[in-house]
Amino acid sequence: MSALRQQAQEQLSLGAFNAARAKLAEAAGIDSVSRKALKANFASRTLSEAATRFLSSGAARADLNYGAAIKDYEAVLALYGEAGPSALDPDDFDRQIRTLDELGKLYTTVSNITAAGRAFEALRANLEQRSRQETDPGVRRDLAISHTKLGNIRMAQAICRRPCRTTRRRARCCVSWPRPTRAAWNGSAIWP
Repeated sequence: MSALRQQAQEQLSLGAFNAARAKLAEAAGIDSVSRKALKANFASRTLSEAATRFLSSGAARADLNYGAAIKDYEAVLALYGEAGPSALDPDDFDRQIRTLDELGKLYTTVSNITAAGRAFEALRANLEQRSRQETDPGVRRDLAISHTKLGNIRMAQAICRRPCRTTRRRARCCVSWPRPTRAAWNGSAIWP
């Protein structure tokens, strides 16, 4: 590269602008090929590391080492974010969804409800995006389940104190329902 740029500078000093531009175009072409190869290798290595950390987090969870499992799941999500959505194949999308689900469950297990809410919210957003792109009924089922999980977290956070009869109603009302100011009796539940 530096040799080609040096030759281009020599051509420029002689006033041969077209020859200099040809040398610079050749150098830029080599840089472009090299950059694309590095980018493809980077994405491949990043996804490979994410898959390895996903397995490691499963092992840590099986060993009841929740802190290590959470750390590995967080690393998996960071790696997927670094790779970008265009680099993810369907298996990686599925692993990302499972990672968000498992992370939400682990945060619930260790009583970090706020972090569990963030994980389930990201899960819901990911599944909503995916359901717009795919026609697989399993994705829609997973989306409905994610609404239930998010609604349960909102209930645990006391954002929604109104009893909801259906999953759809729970997911819809638990985000914006105002907190009651005094106790009331509606025949089946006591609201604080």
